[in-house]
Parts: sequence; C-alpha cells; structure tokens
Amino acid sequence: HRELAEDLCQETFIKAFRNWPTQGQLRNPVGWLYQIARNTAIDELRRHQRLRFVDLPDETILTGNTNNLDTAISDKEAVREALQQIPVLYRQALVLYVWADYSVKDIAAICNCSISAVKARLFRARAYFREAYVSGGRNETLRVSV
Repeated sequence: HRELAEDLCQETFIKAFRNWPTQGQLRNPVGWLYQIARNTAIDELRRHQRLRFVDLPDETILTGNTNNLDTAISDKEAVREALQQIPVLYRQALVLYVWADYSVKDIAAICNCSISAVKARLFRARAYFREAYVSGGRNETLRVSV
C-alpha cells in the first residue's frame, strides 16, 4: 500500500530528525536510519496484528515472449513462497544481502549483531531457502548468488 509506505517513510525521517542531535558521531548513519525504519515498520505491523510481505524488485528484463513472462512470474512466485517459509531472522539477512545489496558489515550494524552472526544467518537462510524452494516442487536450477 503506497500511502502507508509513504506515511511510514515520513514517520521514519521525523524520528531520525528529532534524534539526530542526540546521536553525536555515528559510525554507521545508514544502519542507524535503517534501524529506525525497521522499528517503525514493525511497530505498524504490531498495531495492525498482521504481516505483509513486500514484493521483491523484479530485476528480470523481459522480452515480448509470453513464455519468458510466464516463466518469470512463476519463478517470482516460487521465490516468494520459499522466502515466506524462512524464519524472519534469516529471511531479513538474506533479503538485505541479496536483493538490497547490503554488505555483511552493514547488515551487522542494521541487525545490531556481529559480522559472524550475520554470516551464520546467511548460511542458514540459504539452507532454508534451498529446502523450501526444492520442496515446493521446483528443481534446483534457481541459483541465489549469496
């Protein structure tokens, strides 16, 4: 929902603006801002007692061929279904690393954990994803470069 996303974005920046003077010299301002956005989104979800899944960016360049479109849609749905089966802790690390292109160091700052914890989460997330994707009747041809 676009309007809700815009409201949450505005709320995030208001919180960041209000708290900026109290932060002093930040080691990772991007991680700090992401943490505020994450907490704002979680608060909203808790308020409504429901979870929403965000569409992953579709980076596939589709040609006019209908078969390619059907395949891309099918793959996108399969990936979404597999991701929904991964525990949130691991899914968050995987999505930040693969689709949002954050470094392991940035993810550690965002999640407020060590770099080795992020690496362990990514390892487990890959295993969960592989298992969920294959058990969904897909073959292992989809490779997530993580």
